[in-house]
Amino acid sequence: MKKIKLVGITGFHKKQFSVVSAKKTLKIIDRMNVDYEINEDFFKHKNSKPLDDFKSDIAFSFGGDGAMLSAVRVLSEKEIPLVGINFGRKGFLTVLHQHNFTNTLQSMIEGRYEIKSKTRLQAFADGEQLPAALNDVSLSPQKSVAIVDYSVKTKNHFFNDSADGILVSTPTGSTAYSRSLGGPMIDNETNTFLISPINSIFFASKIVVDDNETIKIKKMRSHWKAEVVVDGRIRHSLENELILKKSKKDAFFAYPTKSPDTSDISKGKFSELTPTAKLICKLLEFNGNLTQSDLIGETQLPGRTLRRSLESLSEKGFVTQKTSVGDKRKKIYYLKS
Repeated sequence: MKKIKLVGITGFHKKQFSVVSAKKTLKIIDRMNVDYEINEDFFKHKNSKPLDDFKSDIAFSFGGDGAMLSAVRVLSEKEIPLVGINFGRKGFLTVLHQHNFTNTLQSMIEGRYEIKSKTRLQAFADGEQLPAALNDVSLSPQKSVAIVDYSVKTKNHFFNDSADGILVSTPTGSTAYSRSLGGPMIDNETNTFLISPINSIFFASKIVVDDNETIKIKKMRSHWKAEVVVDGRIRHSLENELILKKSKKDAFFAYPTKSPDTSDISKGKFSELTPTAKLICKLLEFNGNLTQSDLIGETQLPGRTLRRSLESLSEKGFVTQKTSVGDKRKKIYYLKS
């Protein structure tokens, strides 16, 4: 890809460490002689502006999945690719980790990245257009532990049901709420939506439909008012009918180009490593750079055993380390290219 000329910075302002890390990142971007703009809701700066006014070539989100979902609703309309740096808990939508993102961030700004698009879901509640969803849209009573009667109609399917509600997910959302309902994980390359009744009284089945179909959900009866929830965050009351379609604009995400592979760096000697050393290499290859405590958590190995393996890998030229930008006491380990 082309070298970046304008970088966008956004994130979750209530996570102080994400703000601190973002401010330190600005120094790196300055040294690269690249311009940047900052979401004014993230922190105040001379380059702060509303997210709606962003014109970035690429934007970095400092936070968790919530920060990503908030940013993607705005930036997707502008077709600005987004990169997530995880400062949250799960980080399903993020690509980089708070402890080891600086080298990759610089590499991406230099143009070593690829862009992938993801389908979004557009909801119309009683004719009113709601913000497009990256993950899912649900219909349920406003009060919990209540039943709603509804009907679902698509091109090839029609059924009535009584349930706690109903969820329609994109392939991206198949790893979110849909997954907790026992739904399958759907590859992002498939052009589908997944319709999932929530605790159906009649054991209604989940249905996979083409994402070019229109899904009509009509609320028939409930003791409480019904509401539509977009990506688990935006709520809107529903009186009669919910219509769902594929959004006219996809979401765009940027990913770093392929990191060093163990087969690239081993020069035929990878097979000679101990099982523990091989495991560490594979974890660094799959997850990116990790701290010693991250590796202990992933492997459940004793600290002493892990440290010895890291020392051996460093001596043999497989692994190298650097100091964390956020905490000088922490060492970050990564595969040596």
